Amino acid sequence: MEELRDVRSVSRIFFDTIFLAEEIMGGSLSSERTQKLFDSMLKLHLRSLPKQEKLKDIGLVFFPVVENSKYYLICFDLKVPTYYIRDHLNRNGAVEDIYGIKLIHVEKLLGPI
Repeated sequence: MEELRDVRSVSRIFFDTIFLAEEIMGGSLSSERTQKLFDSMLKLHLRSLPKQEKLKDIGLVFFPVVENSKYYLICFDLKVPTYYIRDHLNRNGAVEDIYGIKLIHVEKLLGPI
């Protein structure tokens, strides 16, 4: 969360790459256990922020991703149900083909957007 952001701008949360750890994204846990782990980590992260926010008050959520020599940023806009991907490379093709299941998986864990 940005401490010095303009009060008129949308609230944002920035996660680190550890948040989307192998336990969550690897598929080794049941979907129910994965969802509980994700929710717990999300709540802990929100509590650790200098300014306490609730997820319903957040506008943008940023997840940096590092996998298989790919580096990109997933940004979920919670106010306008959509997501954006910022990538350092110009990639052509379907999103699922380029970024794999991780994007879809995070979208499901975050809830309906």
